[in-house]
Parts: sequence; structure tokens; C-alpha cells
Amino acid sequence: MRIDTMQYLSSRSIVLLLLGAVACVPVSLYEEISPNPGTNLRTHPGGVVLRIDRSKDLPNAFGGRDIFGGRVGLGYSELRFLGLSPEGQLRFRTTEVRVGSSESTMTRYGVGGTLPTLDQTRNAYPPETTEFTLDLNHSRDLDFQGFRVHIEATASHQLTYNLWKISAQ
Repeated sequence: MRIDTMQYLSSRSIVLLLLGAVACVPVSLYEEISPNPGTNLRTHPGGVVLRIDRSKDLPNAFGGRDIFGGRVGLGYSELRFLGLSPEGQLRFRTTEVRVGSSESTMTRYGVGGTLPTLDQTRNAYPPETTEFTLDLNHSRDLDFQGFRVHIEATASHQLTYNLWKISAQ
């Protein structure tokens, strides 16, 4: 009987230790890029050249990441091709959207079997937009959020470009 009790306590301690370790895994930040960097990418006037969606792990009550894989959106950065100006320059728009959140596993999943009724833990800030032109006679490259866009060809209805991550120096 004594061996059964020790095995029970031993297995219970291991489970508690594992849960404690999982609960303390730090929160990570993520960036999802679209389209995937590559060559001969195409878009149309009004189309997205590059979009970077940012998120982080949903924090738990101990400050670690959610064991179920929940994430919290933090906003995005976007570069759009607007078309050609009357002077023949390329027109672009950048948009930055930031979202602040104090959401956690406690606010998302509820506490003690009660589910939250209203999510008041998120703050969306007004988007920051900037429009600009690029003169291909001066440069065919455009840097945005750690990526380089190299313009290959243009037409009134299409932009062909290459996209790659700029390496940190």
C-alpha cells in the first residue's frame, strides 16, 4: 500500500511540475508576411504589395504563453500600389495599424466557468497612412519595414516586383 501512495504522489508531482513549466514559457511575438518574399510578384492598382500582420501569444495568469496556442493581434503594416500618377510616377500608400491589448487567458476563456460577456481589453488606434510617389528614373528600390521591393516592370494595370528581407548588418 505504501508503494502505491508513493507512486501516486510521484506521478502527481510530475504533472504539477510539468504544468508549472508550461505555464512559464515566455510570450513570443510573430510576424506573418504576405505575399511570401520572392520574384516576379504581381499586383494591380489598389492591390497589396506587402502586408505584415503582427501578433503575440495570449498570456496566461502567470505571464507565460497560453498552453492552447491562443494569440492576440497587435496590428499590421501594409504597402499598397495605387497606380501611376499623371507624370508617370508610381503611387503608393503605407498604412500602419496598431492594436493594444490587455487580453489574457482569464479574459478570453473566463474564470471559474463564467465566460466574459464583452471584450473591453482591446484598443485599436487610428491608422497612420502616408501616400508617396516613386520616380523610376531615380530608383527602382523601395524599403519598407525591413523588406526591399525591387520594381521590375510597370503598366497602368499592373506592377511586377521582387520582394526580399533585408539582412541586418
